[in-house]
Amino acid sequence: MPKTSDIIISMRDVSMQYTDTPVLEHLSFRINQGEYVGILGPNGGGKTTLLKLLVGMLHPQQGEVKIFGKPFRDLTASERSTIGFVPQRISEGRIDFPATVAEVVLSGRAPSLGWTRRYRHDDLAAAHSAMEQAGIEQLHDRLLGTLSGGQLQRVMIARAMVNNPTLLLLDEPTVGVDAASQEAFYGFIKELNQDQGMTIIFVSHDIDVVAHEAQTILCVNRTLICHGPSREVLAGDVLEQMYGKKLRSIVHGH
Repeated sequence: MPKTSDIIISMRDVSMQYTDTPVLEHLSFRINQGEYVGILGPNGGGKTTLLKLLVGMLHPQQGEVKIFGKPFRDLTASERSTIGFVPQRISEGRIDFPATVAEVVLSGRAPSLGWTRRYRHDDLAAAHSAMEQAGIEQLHDRLLGTLSGGQLQRVMIARAMVNNPTLLLLDEPTVGVDAASQEAFYGFIKELNQDQGMTIIFVSHDIDVVAHEAQTILCVNRTLICHGPSREVLAGDVLEQMYGKKLRSIVHGH
């Protein structure tokens, strides 16, 4: 049984619905500090809603969500700044907004600016460090519209990392990114988890990626289907429960 101080996220009996359509029903689980968690589930299964609950974009209609032991609304500005979030489909299409990579990464510090609303030396240093960690420091003066999908995804990761987050959440992080960039991306995320102890939670439709990358898998199809170590989760009939019999044996060699 983990210590209470090790629990970074807890959900208890959470339910959500849009109009008359249930999206999540009686969802309960806990995630510990330093876990690398992959969330699997079919389209419409509630995965994106789940992430939005974790970053305070939505509030549960029933049940309780706690981050760092508190409801999101009770977190201090400093605590909120340690939660990094990269939303869905950032890397798809072109973004012609006239901003450079450095400006976008630096904008991640805006919520913590003082009353002068001016960036300080430590803000600039944090942005530089985040770009270095994401391997995009050489792109600092490039406009967003000139970047590839893989480069843009790293920019958004760097923006999420600029406050040195304890928790990083990613919704379909490699949609629109080529295979080589995907492999490099997941290698980078694994380093953040292993070297910095960062808690990583990512949603993916790619069962094979989740099976081979995540230490822990959380399976959601409106309700919690399972939650546990990857090897144990995928050894059973979980995929059949979520996707049907045709996917029962899709993952091998994990």
